[in-house]
Amino acid sequence: MRVLARLSRTCVALCLLVLFYSPAYAADDHEAVALVQGLYEAQAKLLAEEGMPLVKVPRVSTRYFDPFVAGQLDAKDIGFDPIYDAQDYDVSDVRVALDPEMPELRGTTFVQVHFKNFGTERQLTYLLRPMEGGGPLRVIDIESADWRLSDLLKAN
Repeated sequence: MRVLARLSRTCVALCLLVLFYSPAYAADDHEAVALVQGLYEAQAKLLAEEGMPLVKVPRVSTRYFDPFVAGQLDAKDIGFDPIYDAQDYDVSDVRVALDPEMPELRGTTFVQVHFKNFGTERQLTYLLRPMEGGGPLRVIDIESADWRLSDLLKAN
């Protein structure tokens, strides 16, 4: 009987965890994907209208990137556009989704972006965290198979 009571309490506790914590993660996950999707839409619009990549327009980049990272991107020349992982671009087929293998770890959300640049498949992973004080999610880093944005910014 004691085992059954303990099992029942454990089930109730697990159900409460799922009810109270899953929606928060789901909301953050949706917010993360929407933020990165918006970043790619804003990038395309800026390039079409102003001929400038988003990383060089602080009034826009701070909507997507952590303010420190946005400032570093504006101030430093890393030699290519990290959003498109290239110096020249003809981007198509942009797909944004949570990283299926690791969507979240220790407060960092991982969002993958797959796209084609001049027909060649590319993949980037965006790392997002809430701003201090419980603020909105912002991009804190980007990773590719060949580089990590934070490393590039340190080197330049």
